[in-house]
Amino acid sequence: MQVNSFPLFGGLAACLFIITGIVLLTGDATIYRNRQMGRETKASRRLGWANVVVGVCIVIGNWVYNRWLW
Repeated sequence: MQVNSFPLFGGLAACLFIITGIVLLTGDATIYRNRQMGRETKASRRLGWANVVVGVCIVIGNWVYNRWLW
């Protein structure tokens, strides 16, 4: 009997990526903007959006895998 652990890992990883992306966008970027730290604000926004995009890609990839390939 084969156990498919990818959906569990994919769901956890996607949640972590999306949550950390939202925290970077709302928390860190705001703090850096209030302290007038331009480069850090841009970096935290880019990393935040990158995390959100990676999380959404994992969700879509997991869905495609479970829908058509499994």
